[in-house]
Amino acid sequence: MNITFRDSLFSGLGLASRFPFLLRPRSLSVSDRLAAFPTGKMPLHAPAEVRFDDLLIPYVHAEDDRDLPFLLGVVHAFLRLGQMELFRATATGRLCELFGAPAMRLDASLRRMGLARAVPAMLASLSPATSAWIERYAQGVSFMAAKSRGLSPETDFYQSAARPWSATDVLAVGRLISSDINWLFWLVRLRAYRDPGWPGLWERMTSLARCAAPSFVPDANDAADALWSTLGASQKAGSNCVAVAGSRTKNGAGLLAGDAHVQLSLPPLWCVAALKSPGFAAAGMTIPGVPAVLVGRNRHIAWGGTNMLALQSIFYDVSRLPTSAFREVEEKATVRFCGQRALRYRECDFGPVISDAPLLAALNLPPLALSWRGHRPSDEIGAMLAVNRAENFGEFRAAFEPWAVSGQHFLYADAHGGIGQVAALEFDPAASRAALDFLGDPADPAHAWGEKHRSTELPAVFAPEEGLLVSANNPAFGCDPALTLFEQSDDRYHRLRERILAATPFGPEQAFSMQQDTHCATSLTLARRIRLAALRIGPPAGTEALLDALAAWDGRYETDSRGAAALELTAHALARRVFPPRHGHGPTAVLMASPAALPLLAEDVGECGPLVLDNLAPALAEAAPRFARYPEWGALHHVVLKHPLASLPIAGRAFAHGREKSPGGTLTVHKTAIPLVGGPHDATYGATARHVHDLADEDESFVSLLGGQDGVAGSESFLSFAKLWRRGEYVTLPLRLATAKKRFPHAIPILPGGEP
Repeated sequence: MNITFRDSLFSGLGLASRFPFLLRPRSLSVSDRLAAFPTGKMPLHAPAEVRFDDLLIPYVHAEDDRDLPFLLGVVHAFLRLGQMELFRATATGRLCELFGAPAMRLDASLRRMGLARAVPAMLASLSPATSAWIERYAQGVSFMAAKSRGLSPETDFYQSAARPWSATDVLAVGRLISSDINWLFWLVRLRAYRDPGWPGLWERMTSLARCAAPSFVPDANDAADALWSTLGASQKAGSNCVAVAGSRTKNGAGLLAGDAHVQLSLPPLWCVAALKSPGFAAAGMTIPGVPAVLVGRNRHIAWGGTNMLALQSIFYDVSRLPTSAFREVEEKATVRFCGQRALRYRECDFGPVISDAPLLAALNLPPLALSWRGHRPSDEIGAMLAVNRAENFGEFRAAFEPWAVSGQHFLYADAHGGIGQVAALEFDPAASRAALDFLGDPADPAHAWGEKHRSTELPAVFAPEEGLLVSANNPAFGCDPALTLFEQSDDRYHRLRERILAATPFGPEQAFSMQQDTHCATSLTLARRIRLAALRIGPPAGTEALLDALAAWDGRYETDSRGAAALELTAHALARRVFPPRHGHGPTAVLMASPAALPLLAEDVGECGPLVLDNLAPALAEAAPRFARYPEWGALHHVVLKHPLASLPIAGRAFAHGREKSPGGTLTVHKTAIPLVGGPHDATYGATARHVHDLADEDESFVSLLGGQDGVAGSESFLSFAKLWRRGEYVTLPLRLATAKKRFPHAIPILPGGEP
């Protein structure tokens, strides 16, 4: 791959030619946006209706089941077509079709990951029902896309090279959404793994995973559970989700509440929708490009999930393979404004050689091949459609039989008061054994794929005696080899349990408050240990205000918290003195950006050894003047929401939205994650969507987004949820059609016309 000066010049001129249209997104009211929704006839089997509320939440009602996925595709494309085109281009490594030559290095790197490698085999293995559903969804997206020219500047920008959507595109986006989040952890750690201090730090970090509290204990009387129970150790999850049994709720029905932690962006990853046809009814959170309700409810049950950070990839060190073991693959890339260019990469029997990726060249890695479970076919969309239709826990658990990636904890609640949890993944212990050695060895049989355990073979729980289930970066159950090794603290898990146990009975209002909780026990412990250590050495002059703030702190990361600001500034100053002598500078850089930083620093300060005592006074002296300048957490901690086009020069200014104070931190229930830093900063990852479902009433579901429903910049609904989010308010999402007709005033009737 060669990017010539001519390529860069043509791309620059071509992109610049679009800037005048991007500089001024038009202001669009809800009425303006609804006027752009196609009316009249669509290729349907029967009449249908799409209703919107004032936030542009859709309620899709089809009189024929076959029309429901088509209309969901229309609605997704109407609200988020630009986002969907970006997803499609990312999944297939075709960003240069949108952004020209500057994106070629990124495309070359994405293609090496092989996100869509399994799609042809997946398409061939789908059940007829799932295949028909996906195909109809793609037809709906294409129908809307064809009518979207001139809809908005960014939509036209993304659509310039757009092709009609197909089932292949939908499956590719599904694989993008299912990609292994651990790749990010591995790539960060690869910067330091050859440092002499790395093995010791890796052991400390993975010990947090091995010591984490499980959500439930497998039943040793169950054959499958007994197998895993006797194997011994642990694994991990992501985001927050709780299920509360009817024995703890106000009305005897189950309650489920969850909030997803992803990258902070505009539009948000999630899109709220309700869907109804004679044989289907579900409401909750969807992802544009994926034709199912991923977290939400139907008439009988509710479901929510958290990423378990499961080990489903092996990075093989292929440096000792002979040259003959490698094959060169050449693919064509259409580069916007520049025509076609060739992209070449190597692969071997152990996967694509990702160390050749242009964006990884600076890491100076040995030849590494990536083998990911997602490189082989599976059917996550079919699994989710079965979940959407499930009426009890048996059907819910069975739905995950074809699910492989990415590994998720799925929690369950039902209208009869029952709750449950399953581990949705296909797990091969080889990935865990290779991870313990950090890199896989092609010659080691223990690192060879072959043993697989499907979701329905893994432990699950239904009706736990305690009446609650919590998943928040903690293992679902213990096993050896571990399903995950990536470090997190148990703060959110224990805090969620505390909030549920303290609220009797537990209802939606208690769930709303719980999801906005900013308390962190690890940080509070660290603050107290720092103060005690300071008293032991005699605090340096000028640090009194800092230490007083630590002493008075209640552990909450609210925007007006003095203690949170004092703790984070002191922790940064101390960690950058304590970690390098113990672990080395390279591993320290990894640790400072990790959620393990505060727990491990609290451990070090608790031991109160010479390394801490010798460095505490200068750390306090460094933090004190910074605390005087930034005396509250909100002065340090901000959230900035950006559209992907905000990265464009000049024109990008119109797509970035103001910096705001934000509560929360890396280890809090209301998560706004950051590395350890010593000054003002912007969180880039955290809570972006919340959902609460009371199974006592089909219309008692509540949602909130950080951002808005509409993906069109300038739209009144682009940020319509943001103010509600800041105030901690939720919007009701009904499932009954009669209720939707009252609460969703904007009705668009659609008649069948044309060949469906």
